[in-house]
Amino acid sequence: MRQTPEKLTEELRTLYGDNLKSMILYGSAVAGGYSKDYSDFNTLILLNRFDLATFKKSAQTLRAWTKAGNPSPLLLTWERLERSEDVFPIELLDIRENHRVLYGDDPFTELEIHADNLRLELERELKTNLIKLRQSYLVIADQPKEVRNLMIRSSSTFLVLFRSFLRLLNLSPLPPKSQVPQILSQHLSVDVEVFAYIERLKRKDPWALKEEVDPWIARYFQTVEKAADAVDAWIKDPTSPSEKVKSY
Repeated sequence: MRQTPEKLTEELRTLYGDNLKSMILYGSAVAGGYSKDYSDFNTLILLNRFDLATFKKSAQTLRAWTKAGNPSPLLLTWERLERSEDVFPIELLDIRENHRVLYGDDPFTELEIHADNLRLELERELKTNLIKLRQSYLVIADQPKEVRNLMIRSSSTFLVLFRSFLRLLNLSPLPPKSQVPQILSQHLSVDVEVFAYIERLKRKDPWALKEEVDPWIARYFQTVEKAADAVDAWIKDPTSPSEKVKSY
């Protein structure tokens, strides 16, 4: 039988019993941007308690799940999730926005994230992923096909981070990832064309595949660098009480 989030949930309910508090599906499979070539099923397992013996029982099930091309589920206790709002604001806000409860209670109904925590993680993630992008590029710089694939693989992460930047700007409602560069370009020097180029690469557009990739990767680096610098320099209006305690 094909691996699905629903089938995984059924199997884990049997294996974990009353220790399973919630099973959550999140990401593109819920948001509507799922692609069989570039997407997978992201899941969050919430337990009442951390139990090594139980995990051994579920190892075979989760190996089959990852072998099917899906990432290993995020695993937290309910209590640990509640205490992680200050260190994982981007991830938790994104899950809250696009998630479906497959089993149990919804942990995101009372989630509160403060702007200061969001800005700090956003800066760290932009700079960290920029470093990773440079590291990856170093060993493939003379291989155009691999450079194109690097741009495709990394673009989703940066679009998620750019979307979090829109949260800092108090823009609502937030656009889907495909529209983020266009919206953000109204507030920041974002190269909209480079992301349009990456989308054409994803569709295996003949024009994009024939284009020389070096100018595009250079523009890609510049855009990410500008975003990282902007978040680094981002300062809230100290006269605005709502900004001091803003939560999402």
